[in-house]
This record gives sequence, C-alpha cells and structure tokens, in this order.
Amino acid sequence: MTDVQANDFGTAVSKCKALCQTSPVNNLRISVTCEIPCSTDGFIDQYINDARRWQQATRPPELHFNHGEYINRHGDAIQSAIEELKKKSTSNRAVVTLVDNQNIVTSGDGRLPSLLVIQIGLDAADSTTLLITAYFRALEVSSFLPVNFAELQLISNRVVKELPVIERCIFTVFAFRAHFDRGNRLLHRSQLDISHTDGTLSQLVLDSKFTEIAVLLEDKSQTETIIDIKGIDFLITEMSQRHSELTEVCDILRIAAADLRKIQQIRSNGSHSRIISTTQRELKTNLMKSAQEFRKLDRRIK
Repeated sequence: MTDVQANDFGTAVSKCKALCQTSPVNNLRISVTCEIPCSTDGFIDQYINDARRWQQATRPPELHFNHGEYINRHGDAIQSAIEELKKKSTSNRAVVTLVDNQNIVTSGDGRLPSLLVIQIGLDAADSTTLLITAYFRALEVSSFLPVNFAELQLISNRVVKELPVIERCIFTVFAFRAHFDRGNRLLHRSQLDISHTDGTLSQLVLDSKFTEIAVLLEDKSQTETIIDIKGIDFLITEMSQRHSELTEVCDILRIAAADLRKIQQIRSNGSHSRIISTTQRELKTNLMKSAQEFRKLDRRIK
C-alpha cells in the first residue's frame, strides 16, 4: 500500500498528482489531518461549489450522475449516520453505502460512482477527533480528488454542527486504483449533448448559427469517462437534412462519431488502455477540425 499524509488538502493533492503522473497507483491511502474548522483551508474553497452539486439530493442536469442521488435514495444517509453517533459515540455503524451489487452488475461501462462507502466516527481514545473514511474503486487525482475532498469537508461540517465537541478531523481516503488524467470534465455532460435534448441544437442548425455550433464541438473535445454519442449523431442528422450540400463538414463529424464509438468500445474492455489516449487525441483533432470548418462557414455567410 502507498501512503500519502498531509496537514492540508492542497499538499495531499499535489503529492498524489506527483505519484500518479506517469502511471496509475494501486492501493493508495491518503490521510489529511486538520483542526476545526477545516473551512480555513483556502485550497478547497475553489471546489466547494462543485462539491455542493455533487452532494445535492437531486442530480443537477449538467451532470451524468452525482453522489447525492445515491446517498439520499433511501433518505438522508449522512443524517442517519450522524444520529447513530449521537446515540452511540463509539459506533462502527455510522456508514453510508452509495451502491449495492445490483448497481455494479448492471452498470456495464455506464454510470457508477467511484465513491462506494463513507464511514464517520469518533476516535475511541479521543472523542474530540472526528474520523471520516471513504473508499473509492477508482480515483482521478487531478480533477476529481479536490472535489471529493471538498465533499468530505461538507460532510464534516454537518457532523461538527451537531457534535460541537469535535476539535479536529482526520480524513482518510482509500483508492483501489488512483490515476492522473488532466483535462477531465468531472462527469459533466457536454454542452453538445445537453443542447440536443432541449431543442437548442436543432434551432442552431436551422438558423445556421455555425460559430455557436463550433463552440459546442470544442467543448465536446474534452476527455469524457462516460461516452455520450447522441449529441453528435443528432448534429450529423440535422446537418445532413438541412445542409446536405456541406458534405465535407458532415464527413469530419462522422469520423469524430466513429472515434467516440471506438473509445466507448475500448472502455468496455479496460479503463486505462493506451489506445484510449491515442483515440482521444484523434477525437480531439477531428472535433477541433470540424469546429474550424463551422467557423469558416459562418465567415462565408457574413
């Protein structure tokens, strides 16, 4: 097991990024000890808003899923854990599980939280020390870990509010496999995929708003762990029907769509294949190329 220890979240994240820079790290344990209030950690402030979205009981529309919808599907599991500690300060049952085996078996390569379990408790030898421990089946340390730490801090704030004797908190994160993936979009849905569901994309094609479509394609070029092909397929169909003369643009879009399907297929067999990185670069090139072509179309019209 590889250990990372720190007295603040920023240092912990920096150490993890350095460890995972060249290859994934198996069985990583990260421990951060901080005095209450932990909110004085300036590093984590920039991730609090994202953390709140991830903790919302109802999934925000811009996310593929969030942790809150799993935590709250049978009621407020965090509050239940707090109540357990209020009844029995040394309890080992203040546990929050986000998924069951059925979720895992039926997930394929689709939506499934990496965060599986959170346990909170008080140190049996020192009731002023709060322990918050989380287990991840996989952990991306560049983009996701800071938000995950911010989520755990939000949980600690809730506990401290109801158990004011707490003076310090030890956050411990276990990751079966930790990896570094710069540029990940934090499981946010791309604007292209959002816009095709609300009618925006269809209207942009109808009105020949090609620069705005280019912006959507540039956003889609970011690395995704959940592959959504519906937006680009919809764009190809709309362009073919309304602008059938623009065959070159549609051909580039079809190549990008094929790249997305290839990544989806590769991911179904393994999440860390080098072929994924290569295909992702090809996808980015083709999406950016198609965006350039759309911008050229707008300049011609003007």
